Amino acid sequence: MMKRILMILILSCVAVSVMFGQSRKQKEAEEIRQKAIKAYETYRFGEAREMLGEYLANDYRDMTKDEEVAKMLNKAERAENMMDRVESVAITDSLVVDKGKLLNAYRFGEEIGQMIKTEKGIMYVSGRGDRSVYSENGDMWCSWNGIRKFKITEGVNTIADEDYPFLMTDGVTLYYASNNDESIGGYDIFMTRYNSEAENFMLPVQMGMPFNSTANDYMMAVDEFNGIGWFATDRGQAEGKVVVYQFEYSEEKRQIDNVSDSLRREYAQLKRYTRKESKKVKREIAETEIEGEGISFKVNDSIEYDNVKQFKDAEALRLYELTAAEEMEVVIKEIELEGMRREYRTSCDKADIEILKREILKSEEEIMRKKDKIKDNYNKIRIIENKAYGK
Repeated sequence: MMKRILMILILSCVAVSVMFGQSRKQKEAEEIRQKAIKAYETYRFGEAREMLGEYLANDYRDMTKDEEVAKMLNKAERAENMMDRVESVAITDSLVVDKGKLLNAYRFGEEIGQMIKTEKGIMYVSGRGDRSVYSENGDMWCSWNGIRKFKITEGVNTIADEDYPFLMTDGVTLYYASNNDESIGGYDIFMTRYNSEAENFMLPVQMGMPFNSTANDYMMAVDEFNGIGWFATDRGQAEGKVVVYQFEYSEEKRQIDNVSDSLRREYAQLKRYTRKESKKVKREIAETEIEGEGISFKVNDSIEYDNVKQFKDAEALRLYELTAAEEMEVVIKEIELEGMRREYRTSCDKADIEILKREILKSEEEIMRKKDKIKDNYNKIRIIENKAYGK
């Protein structure tokens, strides 16, 4: 009887040990997925791709997330290829608005046309009123001279949602946004051209970075007479807000060349760009005349900065720049930490395992300290800036 009880206890201990081991491995698998998401959001697409592939090959992953992870893996592969073609964009203005008031930020003459918000989407009507392009429940339609109405061809219209159309005055070039499988974020901006022989639009081209991002990007419009373009994005914005960028339009594409990977990522995210004054539109907000850096920093419940030039206190600005740099270092260290963890799990050398164990613990402690410091610094910055408003 005692032997039987002892055997049951042993088997129970083994079962608990196995369950604990599985739980730990499942947690490690989920950590890989979370690090991959963070790498993707910080434009380290190659690292994201590798980690997502590793996650999908992990026997302890949450298989209910396989479809979601596979889609992100495809996005990471596309985005990684796009990084070599990041364009240099000259920003002439930017304005943060409520998403519901998006069209108010687009300022061009009647000769360019009108953009109208309808119950079913956005409608663009040409300056002469002879052409319109509009979205109905996620599909795009055209009307030529009020007589010929047609649904835009497959390839433009997909099983996803297409909206935010704008037809240039040439009557040929159409910009629009879609959240289809070619997107690297939510909505991405695409361009297509009308084929008069086929009497429909051709296969679209994804506009690439920095026009598109890992967030939502849409409502590209162009005034080619004055060399001005606009597009909207919710990257780095609070819920319900979008920033509309006005940029210097040119048919010639200028790619970012001969820069480091980190600098290329900044240009891709529009954290760095060339700042130029608009020759046509009067500026309505104060911004820097040199290279600017777009940010998202909440000072209090009613004030949020989207540019470093908005800081009122020099010490607060200095501390913010140092803290933002430290925050990026933490992201890099977290990715490096995940690499050490992968090596630790697969290594067969006992000496290497012991070294990796010490390095992992050291790195984890360092990251925790840095995160606490970053949090404290941001609180200090808010206190300093709020005092500046009280002066």
